Amino acid sequence: MTVTTPIPPTGDVDPLASQGRSPGVRQIIRRGQRLFNEGDAADAAFMIQKGRLEVTKRVRDDETVLALLGPGDIVGEMALIDDMPRSASVRAVEDTLLLRVSKENFQERLQALDPVYRAILNRLSNRLRQQSIELAMIRKVVR
Repeated sequence: MTVTTPIPPTGDVDPLASQGRSPGVRQIIRRGQRLFNEGDAADAAFMIQKGRLEVTKRVRDDETVLALLGPGDIVGEMALIDDMPRSASVRAVEDTLLLRVSKENFQERLQALDPVYRAILNRLSNRLRQQSIELAMIRKVVR
């Protein structure tokens, strides 16, 4: 079950909340629940406020753990930057409170940036996608 509520300004890990300008809504996902799957279309990015998420990538017929993320970490942003499908799957290791930033909200803020900065973000996202593939393959060989 996913629960979403508008975010009032609080002391949580939301850098804009203290200014009363939070860009999203709170979403709770339960332990074991998938946030999204590798290959899905992107509709949002997420900042972890409480809890932990596991990021995995499929290599052949096996899932490889790429990262364990916690409060303050952001997940799902690459697909919003480069408009590509999700590069990895994410599931909750424990009950997790997220700040959900919609694709529309993110794109609005991204379009306000200088085109040079947008190009830099796109290039960094592409590099990170490639490195995620390489890391997953290395981890599969090492196991």
